[in-house]
Amino acid sequence: MSSYKNVALVGASGNVGSSVLNGLLSSPIGFKVTALARTESKSKITQEGHASLSVVRGDFGDDLFLKSSLEGQDALVICLDANPVTLELQNRLVDVAAAVGVKRVIPSDFGSDVTNPKIVEACFLYQGKVDAVKHIKSVISKNTGTSFTAVINGPFFDWGLERNVFGFDPEKRTATLYDNGETKFDSINISSLGAIVSGILT
Repeated sequence: MSSYKNVALVGASGNVGSSVLNGLLSSPIGFKVTALARTESKSKITQEGHASLSVVRGDFGDDLFLKSSLEGQDALVICLDANPVTLELQNRLVDVAAAVGVKRVIPSDFGSDVTNPKIVEACFLYQGKVDAVKHIKSVISKNTGTSFTAVINGPFFDWGLERNVFGFDPEKRTATLYDNGETKFDSINISSLGAIVSGILT
């Protein structure tokens, strides 16, 4: 039986967060999910109304709100964009989660392997994720009751296909071959993330 029953989710209305939420709600484990959302957010959480889902709205700038929302949670899953503002919010969420005894944190990685220096060199935006992982490791080293799991899944194939990111052009029915089409790369569909995250917490 999973020791993670109560799961807090930040970013449930986005593409990644919605997939994660679907996976948690459909798991036979019976997760009880609390989706945290900003009071002023107009984004819809399409699963709102599900018996195993509570949506809690508040001010993410208020540590008291974050503390009260994370107390009693076994796990925290963060599904936010990688920009300086959201990464700073993630740092604060990790701080509060560790302080109130959340057992497992799954940060907002869900992408390329930022432990590979060549990947970080190729995309300067990844440096923020590198710094965020350093922060998590620092916090956890002082709060041994909390651990973290980063999901490194590579690019999203379905997302990239729709946006012609990988050299596929569905309208023209053409594709660009890189390295003569012989080099392999890893990728998943966004819809796979729900099963991955629920599997980590099972």
